[in-house]
Amino acid sequence: MTNFGIEHFLHGFLKLCPPPGSRKATEPPSPNFSGFIFKIQANLDPRHRDRVAFLRVCSGMFERDMEVTIARSMKKIRLARAFRIFGQDRQTIDQAYPGDIIGLVCPGEFRLGDTLCQNEIVHQEGLPQFSPEFFAVLDCTDTARRKQFDRGLKQLIEEGAIQVFHDPHIKRRENLLAAVGELQFDVVRYRLESEYNAPTSLSWRPYKLVRWFNATPEQKAKIRLPYSGKLALDQFGHDAVLLQSEWDVKALHRANPDIRFEEMRVTNHTAD
Repeated sequence: MTNFGIEHFLHGFLKLCPPPGSRKATEPPSPNFSGFIFKIQANLDPRHRDRVAFLRVCSGMFERDMEVTIARSMKKIRLARAFRIFGQDRQTIDQAYPGDIIGLVCPGEFRLGDTLCQNEIVHQEGLPQFSPEFFAVLDCTDTARRKQFDRGLKQLIEEGAIQVFHDPHIKRRENLLAAVGELQFDVVRYRLESEYNAPTSLSWRPYKLVRWFNATPEQKAKIRLPYSGKLALDQFGHDAVLLQSEWDVKALHRANPDIRFEEMRVTNHTAD
């Protein structure tokens, strides 16, 4: 009786929730295929260590084995395997239409917020990246499992399970993990231990805020930080300042009036 009432719940949910809406794009609407990757999930099937990218079809028609372009990197890729996923069940699909959600086997080329398109290049609106409030350094306590730890953490970051920042001036790269909620650290640690057999320890850091910014090399060299502030790069290579309080934020703005600081950043679509 574990599934009693589920079907009634899903039918009710479909009646109550809004229908799929349109997405903003930087180009005029196109009849060709385009889709938006809004989720990446590792280890859906733990036996195969697979990764699946969930894509919403935005325009045109998806056909299995079609060749598409990743708008961010301009790299062409063939979508040979596509599924309709419901729980643990997978059903191979040959076609999909606007509004449909499909799962694609992730070859390591996709990022959250990527647009896949056919023929004409289309850029869908990116995903927001919010300022985290909790920061910590995560270490692997078993040196023999370091390789599995690094691989697992990389995949979880690609999923968007947590953000990561690092100091570009330090030779030994220390990954400073960041999240909006403390529970995200518990999830990451649990998944690293259960899926990759990599035990971890957590060391909290005093930062509470992030402000992203765009600046010329000259502006960046002359930027004035509060005493407790720190320059860093996020996982996408964007410049950011790590801060400990709202007072630090105000001091940062006062000391650098020519630089625009943002508490939320939308993932861009340019190549790395």
